[in-house]
Amino acid sequence: MDPGFRRQGIATGLVERAKILARARGAEWLHVDFEPHLTHFYRRTGFVSTEAGLVRLRD
Repeated sequence: MDPGFRRQGIATGLVERAKILARARGAEWLHVDFEPHLTHFYRRTGFVSTEAGLVRLRD
């Protein structure tokens, strides 16, 4: 992200909007690929770290 746009609540607002829309459409979960350097942001927006598995289905 461009440093000039940081700390304005843009990403937080996008996450909150995504949560609202996902809930309204019946989703039970919202997933992000958890990256350690973004831990503070994820926690602040309600995400928690989980163990998960991943398998590539296409090349």
